[in-house]
Amino acid sequence: MGSWEIVLLAAVLSIDAFGIGVSCGFGKIRISKLSRTIIFLVSVIVTGAAVLCGELFREVMSEYIGKAVGSGLLIMLGIYMMIGAVKKKKPERKKASGGILVRSARILESPEECDIDESRTIDIKEALVLGLALSADSFAAGLGAGISGGMAVLIPLMCAFFQLILFYAGEKLAGFISGAAAKDKRIFGVIAGAVLVLTGLYRIIL
Repeated sequence: MGSWEIVLLAAVLSIDAFGIGVSCGFGKIRISKLSRTIIFLVSVIVTGAAVLCGELFREVMSEYIGKAVGSGLLIMLGIYMMIGAVKKKKPERKKASGGILVRSARILESPEECDIDESRTIDIKEALVLGLALSADSFAAGLGAGISGGMAVLIPLMCAFFQLILFYAGEKLAGFISGAAAKDKRIFGVIAGAVLVLTGLYRIIL
């Protein structure tokens, strides 16, 4: 996997961060530097673990099979993201309940739920949940990239970098985006999924 593919993949996998940033901007939700650091570290750790697992799988596979499996995972993840984006409906906000993984999943469906206690501030615990939510797609893609080989080791840092940048951009742009456009973020998911599918197909063909 070349450097340009790493950058493109990391940017695409960070689209959710932009959407959540927009939601936080509209909701006037404050995020401290410590919370941002926690989100960054969680992303690096989760995605890094996925790449490491992929590298280990690649050791027992032939180069051709590893490339096919890694590309296949990217294609399946892309299709899943597109289908999920099209079917996504804005759920009614419910009182926070369930474990940390359940809450992380809810954040991807309803970004405003990142402020679990509705305090208008993202504390350390909420930053951990938010970091896991933003790393969900990165784990699957990191696993596929690790199996494919190349410069996959750069993915964890690149994903975390783009997540923070796009999250910040989403916050700042919230005031310039119309309410309707900001609340319906399905187009972002469709575009991100399509890019993942095309990236996987590119790696199979070439």
